[in-house]
Amino acid sequence: MAVPSLEELLERVKASSEKGNLCSQIVVDVGLDHLGERKPDVVKAAGGLAGAQGFVEVTCGALTAAGVLIASAAVDRMERDQMYMLIQELEERFNQDIASSYSGNRCGDFLDADPNKLPTEVCPPIIAGATKIALELLEENGIHG
Repeated sequence: MAVPSLEELLERVKASSEKGNLCSQIVVDVGLDHLGERKPDVVKAAGGLAGAQGFVEVTCGALTAAGVLIASAAVDRMERDQMYMLIQELEERFNQDIASSYSGNRCGDFLDADPNKLPTEVCPPIIAGATKIALELLEENGIHG
């Protein structure tokens, strides 16, 4: 199955958010769902990566969760070194495609860009973008839904 469009991913992001998931959990939830995998413990654990939970000066939770998505999907399907290269490419593409429009790739960089916007306005496109990049990288390496 092809990687969903950003518009479709935004709808899935919204639906996952309505289940009470945080940014990092949404990436893992939406990504694993697309791949046809159910790993509720991984989704729950990804909540520890959510930047808005007090870690706003650290790397964006959507980016770190996209790394978790890649690792979770690839763990028994490719060599560890190849998986790490995918995660490195994820960071490079995230920084180029998403974070380059901001002052960095930290949660606070996104949230502080427009102090008049709530995280629920700022973060969904970032979450969808990180998910899309991770799914594209997985698909390019033979892991798809």
